[in-house]
Amino acid sequence: MRKKIFLINILFLSMLFSQSIGMPSLAQEQKQVQTSQNGKSPFAAQEKPKEENTVYTYYVKNDQTETAKELNTFLAKYLIDLNSHNIQKIGDYYASNYISGDGFNKDQIIDLIKQTWKKCPDLKYATVIKNLRLDNNRASIEFSEDITATTNEKSEITKDNGNINGTSHNILYLEKYGCGWKIITDKTLYEETVIKYGTAKNININFNVPEQVISGEDYTASLKIDLPADVFALGSLASVPLVYPSKQPTETFRQIPLESNTLERVIKSNKDCLNEISSASVSFCEAQRTNYTSLDLKVTGIAVVLKRINVLPKR
Repeated sequence: MRKKIFLINILFLSMLFSQSIGMPSLAQEQKQVQTSQNGKSPFAAQEKPKEENTVYTYYVKNDQTETAKELNTFLAKYLIDLNSHNIQKIGDYYASNYISGDGFNKDQIIDLIKQTWKKCPDLKYATVIKNLRLDNNRASIEFSEDITATTNEKSEITKDNGNINGTSHNILYLEKYGCGWKIITDKTLYEETVIKYGTAKNININFNVPEQVISGEDYTASLKIDLPADVFALGSLASVPLVYPSKQPTETFRQIPLESNTLERVIKSNKDCLNEISSASVSFCEAQRTNYTSLDLKVTGIAVVLKRINVLPKR
């Protein structure tokens, strides 16, 4: 039962953290509007609906003002529909030939978004747009994003809903089609997400893997935990390629040494040059007395940490 729970969580989080929600949901509010300078005009995302104060100000050349207005209208509507989980409208923002940085097509991305929102109906996004570039009928949006959510279902072991926290750094690429803009691809530079149940919610966990590796080469995954007194942990480190549908990792659980509270594993990246999700799964156990002579181990907390590894081809 214990292993089954971990595999289900990893499968869910692989969907959660695979480009499907690696999009901005609410542009950062700008409280001060910049003044024009150097022959450029400031433009801000439109406020639609009015109560959603989605504003992002940036400078464009005078001959790009109309394009900037169109792009801001697209961006404002897209962010609002994404934040409100409007799956019926989301597909309209993607080009028919869209391919994500992980190789997923439009139908696959929409399916992943739909599954994610179903499993986390209260998913919230906090997005900061870092940069926006215009080049005639093409544009790119660079942004960082934090997510928070709770799992829709409770753990069978800890009997509570899981807390989810994540952060990512992304670039969204758009192209103008006729009178409108469409998302044609994207790139995720960094991703990390954590899901915790039970007592794990109050335990500090650090999981380190490289952000980039060369295809077919080894890398080290390292897990370090601040274990409370009278608690010991079982951990598993694994990695799977980002594919659709998601693959389940092969897990082997080991006790995390009490003297170091650290678990490490050398992993070989895939030779197919597919980006990977590296995972650390942990169960926290406490000894509980069942009678005067016996002790029983009870799992009081569960945690899963996921990090993206972008796999580069060999030269």
